[in-house]
Amino acid sequence: MNINRALYHVLKNALTYSIQRIENDLDKSFGSERFMIISDEGRISKMRDTARMLQRINYIPSQFNCTSYRKEIKTLIEDPLPKNSKESYFIQLADLMAFVVSLYESVTSVRIR
Repeated sequence: MNINRALYHVLKNALTYSIQRIENDLDKSFGSERFMIISDEGRISKMRDTARMLQRINYIPSQFNCTSYRKEIKTLIEDPLPKNSKESYFIQLADLMAFVVSLYESVTSVRIR
């Protein structure tokens, strides 16, 4: 998907969709399970603000008409927790995968033009 707006909030939207997806999957599959977000320290304040907003107000557009409904996030245990990527092989692996996907996307978009 191409982003056509200059003021598109990539981090906020990506985190919102991820939290909503985790919430929905846990609700359907595991019922009473809860989750936490552990992230690299870089953007933790923006992530905290987004997670807190979703716990208070979370509008979800309807698939059937142009209305929306509220479904606040209830299974998130607490705010996203920071962890230095030097201390976590898992976060280093996630950073590597994000870099590889970004590199692949930039190479294929140049080839298409």
